[in-house]
Amino acid sequence: MAHVVFYSTHFSGKKTHFDSVHFYSKSDFATSHFEEDVDFLSTKFFEETDFSSTQFLGHALFNNSYFRNNTKFDSALFEKTTDFTETEFENEVNFDKALFNLIAKFNKSKINEANILNIYFKFPVDFSDSEIEKIDLTGTVFNAYAVFNNCDIKNADRNTFRIIKHELIRNNNRLDTVIYHKKEMEAFRKELNENKNNKYSTLKKYQELFVLFINRWSNNYGTSWLRGFGFTFIIAFIFFFLLVQCGLNERYFAWGWDNWSSFWDVCDMHLSYFFKFISPTHGFEFDGIKLSGIGYFIDFISRIAIGFGYFQIIQAFRKYKIW
Repeated sequence: MAHVVFYSTHFSGKKTHFDSVHFYSKSDFATSHFEEDVDFLSTKFFEETDFSSTQFLGHALFNNSYFRNNTKFDSALFEKTTDFTETEFENEVNFDKALFNLIAKFNKSKINEANILNIYFKFPVDFSDSEIEKIDLTGTVFNAYAVFNNCDIKNADRNTFRIIKHELIRNNNRLDTVIYHKKEMEAFRKELNENKNNKYSTLKKYQELFVLFINRWSNNYGTSWLRGFGFTFIIAFIFFFLLVQCGLNERYFAWGWDNWSSFWDVCDMHLSYFFKFISPTHGFEFDGIKLSGIGYFIDFISRIAIGFGYFQIIQAFRKYKIW
């Protein structure tokens, strides 16, 4: 079908069918009026498509449809069920200030960029099992609930990830909640690095970045106990090395080469001291050699850092119980 324009068209009387139709040029349905159900099942739109301010007074069915170019549903009215199940938006789709007066379904869809802005959803919305490259939910409120189970969203701002995380908590989906908490923290870090958040002073900004950095590398925002182990052992090794090199009144070993037997004896001694050192309750002496003043300072900081590492490991193991 070539260049068909339905601008301000009134469809009345019975259900309207556009199923399996191919629109190869710009499709303009702006300000149109569908009095009954409308069917766009398996329809393909290859150029820009405009449904701005269109009124769908019956069920609006777009299942398994395909939109290759930018698509607009700004200020559209969906009076009954809206169904975009298994629909693909290859470019950008906008729903700014659209009105949904019944259930909306976007499940199993594939969306490149969705701008769902300034919308008050009175009834449930389903995005489960969808793949979304980028989404913006600025100004949007889900009065009932929104389902994001097993939904793969790659890019969004911090506020959008926060909204999604809140909806997952409402649905008691702990597994995906952990994932979107991590995405929210990463978005916050990028926001601070790009100076998009003006409410923080320079000092406060770097304090927040430090906290995010530590939490990212110590257990990936509470999601990786393996990273927690790695972080703890690396931190312990660094402080143990500093303590042995700079924090003892005298060394309990001497640098140099004697033979393999003495080398392995020293390695065994260091290993035993190291595993004593990573216990926050370890003593202050090495073979009777006491710590120097700087040694006590290094030891004090190391106990805090290693203890923090243990806490991060435990938190990662409890990731499904913190929500």
